Amino acid sequence: MMPASQAWPPTRLWGVHDFALQSAQRGQTFIDAVNAYFGPSPDGETFAQRAQWVNYDGYRAMFESRSRERRGLLLWMSHPAWPSMAFCTYDWFLDGTAAYYACRKACEPLHIQWNPASRLVEVVNYSAGDQHGLRAVATLYTEDGQAASRRDTTLALREDTTMELFSLDFQRAGLNGNPRWGHQVCFLRLQLFNGAEVVSHNDYAIAAEEDNYRQLNGLPNAHVKLSRKRARNGQQAAVTVTNTSDVPALMLHFVARRGDGTRLLPALWSDNYIHLMPGEERVLHFETPGDNAHALVEVRGFNVPVSEILVR
Repeated sequence: MMPASQAWPPTRLWGVHDFALQSAQRGQTFIDAVNAYFGPSPDGETFAQRAQWVNYDGYRAMFESRSRERRGLLLWMSHPAWPSMAFCTYDWFLDGTAAYYACRKACEPLHIQWNPASRLVEVVNYSAGDQHGLRAVATLYTEDGQAASRRDTTLALREDTTMELFSLDFQRAGLNGNPRWGHQVCFLRLQLFNGAEVVSHNDYAIAAEEDNYRQLNGLPNAHVKLSRKRARNGQQAAVTVTNTSDVPALMLHFVARRGDGTRLLPALWSDNYIHLMPGEERVLHFETPGDNAHALVEVRGFNVPVSEILVR
């Protein structure tokens, strides 16, 4: 997209790719938002990684907020006509961004969510028909990934309704506004079950001071293990990812590569930009237009060094 000399810090060439620092784009305000989350970025790669977290939270919140009034939401632009650094839910190279997976998460037909305005857990039934015998589970984790408290309830709700469930005691997770006492960040895991099946899964990082997640910069590196689960056909594959460390593995981003290292795109994942608590394991599926029997799967995250495995 641009010479390495122009990649960091932001230059006027970023504006040619829709990230003008002033004028209508107001790119500087987005940089300020990333800095508020994690502090100034030392390089462009770190900034891009942190920006995905800000994007995920923002796009998810936009769509989750419509669950009450049902007025709908129209994005100005879902994808760019040429390499762009703004507005993308999937980019010019056909890669789904964090915004894409956040929108898809928030728009599930049956969805569990955290409402930061009311500070209540909610379940939203957009288009899944009338539901009975559901179970909602909320688990709070400390910033080092230790389960601190858990609440659950059973429910039934009609289609096209939103149900408020319960509030949470964040102090049980050590969350406190005083930086000298307690944690500044905790994690909220929401799950909605229909029998044994998880029909909605949603993770949030909750900060004692709004939009300040800088304490996470001090987390040790986490390590994850990837393995092949099963194959559906030459275009669809499943990968099991396990957090083998004793700290959370945050904002894990999965990509598929060809044997020569080039990106295999488009690659549609069942979920992406995910959090894994210590010891947790999840199975993710991905689909590509061509044969991916020998695809190289790469994962990196906020505190995870690159890990690769050849999927056979």
